[in-house]
Amino acid sequence: MASGVLALSLCGAQTACHRSADPERLTAAGLLRRSVDSLQHALDRTDTLALARMEDLFAAERGRLETRFQDTLDAATAAVLGNYHRALAQALPHALADRARLRLHLDSTRARIADLEHDLQHAVMDADEEALAIDRERRDVQALEQAMAAVDARIAAARHDHDRYRPQVDSLLNTR
Repeated sequence: MASGVLALSLCGAQTACHRSADPERLTAAGLLRRSVDSLQHALDRTDTLALARMEDLFAAERGRLETRFQDTLDAATAAVLGNYHRALAQALPHALADRARLRLHLDSTRARIADLEHDLQHAVMDADEEALAIDRERRDVQALEQAMAAVDARIAAARHDHDRYRPQVDSLLNTR
């Protein structure tokens, strides 16, 4: 009987020491998760099929383009071919690689924030650890927002250069 009372009192002492979840921190983590979700959706809206078509077209014409570039003595022709080549051989692949890295970073951040929300709901960290974890994720989400803007700008620049030079490149490659 005495051991039963001792067990009940110890059990009661454990629950009395258990801290409840901080609603402000749960809200902050939820907002971070929604921010990452928004970034993921924005990244998913990128027209990757159009970018892949640009890459495929460039790959199919690359040899002819480089030969035409080497054979020309006209500065304007060389500028058009060179700018198009730079956009499709360098800028677009870098933009697509940045996009892929951003996707991985978004996915891992999303998973970390979900784990953080779980930990916050169950109050498994002390208050200082919670504050540090939320602050760390907040900084990471801000970095992701900046990375997203940079990826968008790189893709837009590659598309702009493609659209700007493509008609001239078509004309140059189909003459002679």
